[in-house]
Amino acid sequence: MSLKADQFKSNWTSRIIFLVIMFVGVLFFQLFIITPIFRSTITSFFAPDDIKAQTHENPSLIIENEFILDMTSESRSVGDEVHGAEITYNKPGGSLLGMWVVQAEKLGEDPILIQPVITFGVFSLFFGFVVAIFITSMFPRSYGYIAQKIEREIRHTIDRIDEQTGDKISRDEIERITAADSKDDLTAIEKEFGPVIVDEITEVRAANEWKQSRFLVFKGLRLYMTRHFAEKYSNNVQGFAYAGAAILIVVIGIRGLKFIPPTQPSVLLAAITLEFTMLMLLAITLFYTEEEQRIDKLIRDLEESSEGQKFELINLVRTSQQQQRDLASMVDYIQRQTVDLKRMADALTGANKEYIVQVAQRAVAEYITKERSEEITEKVIRERIETALKQIFSEDRSLEESSNESKV
Repeated sequence: MSLKADQFKSNWTSRIIFLVIMFVGVLFFQLFIITPIFRSTITSFFAPDDIKAQTHENPSLIIENEFILDMTSESRSVGDEVHGAEITYNKPGGSLLGMWVVQAEKLGEDPILIQPVITFGVFSLFFGFVVAIFITSMFPRSYGYIAQKIEREIRHTIDRIDEQTGDKISRDEIERITAADSKDDLTAIEKEFGPVIVDEITEVRAANEWKQSRFLVFKGLRLYMTRHFAEKYSNNVQGFAYAGAAILIVVIGIRGLKFIPPTQPSVLLAAITLEFTMLMLLAITLFYTEEEQRIDKLIRDLEESSEGQKFELINLVRTSQQQQRDLASMVDYIQRQTVDLKRMADALTGANKEYIVQVAQRAVAEYITKERSEEITEKVIRERIETALKQIFSEDRSLEESSNESKV
């Protein structure tokens, strides 16, 4: 893996910090948000008016003849007395959250037992997950799990802009126009490359503002959610939402068949909170999903795939141009050698001139007829011409020697 990829790779430290923050967020939500809201809701809707007006030493433990609310972690047994009232239910204890008991005339005669971990566990996990996302996005990259994801997406988006614009916009120019303090007008870029590139540049600018001020969490998260999470996990989120709906339908059906007693609605409430959580996640995903994003992504993929074909075509054209230049240089060389031969022939006398021309023509004709299937190169032509010249001068020298001998 390259150094550039390792730079944005999450480490175990950031993952452990993320999980610890999420666990703390789950406990905080369960103990300090869910518990008070449930207590106040039950008291407001189902407690008699005189009990509402009373001030209780422990609001989580109200034992009256007409109304019971026990949200403590202590165990109870039938026949025990609390605040002068007899207990009519069994309740295990010992755990931090324990089991909640509610009994009111509006809810029936029997006490209702609620397990908060099962009922609100999924919802608390979702809250803790969201809290961990926000907090770790404000951490430095070395410790922030989500901060690493956002900075990685900034780099990937800049790389994608560079690929889509090609050689028309340099890498340094892209870095400049995507900077946090850049105020450049993007109208010309939109006309040439379309609105998708402009949206990406705008989102990278906002994400770079987040890099300068980590408290601008939404500006950084928007780039990650839009360019990565929504594109890659939108179908998964929809699948989870449909699965939650299926579970809710099954649980309601089982409840209708009386397999789930009305005094123990924890499973039914858990299915409701599960579906609510999945729908919330789906709503967030759809919020960050751009309109016609899939079509734009398809067009972008087609453009990126055609980019390689364009480079291959450019290389083919360059190769053809190089071959044309080689052929032109070869023709030029042949022409120069022909001119030199003519000059040499003109310098000689009549008979020798005609003889030289005939020898040269015969050599060229022999080469063309016997080796025309070979590639004509500058080296081959040079060798043929040198051979013909050697033959010419050797025969010319023999003629001079024979003429001298005859004179003697």
